[in-house]
Amino acid sequence: SLVISHHEAVLSGQITGQGCSPVTSYGIEYSSIPNFILGTGTRVPSTNLNTITGAFSSTPDNLVQNTRYYFRAYTISSGIATYGEERSFTTSPLPPGVVIYGVPVKRGNVLHYSLTNMTPGHYSVRLINSLGQVAFQRDIIVQLDFIDDRFVVPAVLGPGAYTMQIINPRFRYEKQILIIQ
Repeated sequence: SLVISHHEAVLSGQITGQGCSPVTSYGIEYSSIPNFILGTGTRVPSTNLNTITGAFSSTPDNLVQNTRYYFRAYTISSGIATYGEERSFTTSPLPPGVVIYGVPVKRGNVLHYSLTNMTPGHYSVRLINSLGQVAFQRDIIVQLDFIDDRFVVPAVLGPGAYTMQIINPRFRYEKQILIIQ
């Protein structure tokens, strides 16, 4: 079964038989290339094996929105990888406008946001404190028509309300966010 968003997917696999030696690791290997050479994809190990059914899942993240990916379940025993059949999924498009995921955000944790219908160019992402001061700034270059970005909110920022700005000389977006301990 698959659970898919624009930036991550929960992919499942199943170990259906034990070989001569015990399985030492297992998970999902994925790529954006169909029929990718085994071992050349990105491996996402799993640790949630159901010992009765052999089912497990892995969650690749930092995926690109609206993109087709190919994956295989894998197991490793005695240093040898064994793969299941290739399957595929497509990540969903980003939601329209600006979306800030998982707020309030804790200091020292990742803030994930997305913005659609943009013009490629240089942008600054800022956190403005209640005194109107720039408490954090991240400059990014947008090459497509969207941003799907993450950054760590500095642990030194005080908790409270901040204004998140996404700006360049021709564009300005502001949204209030809450940063907590």
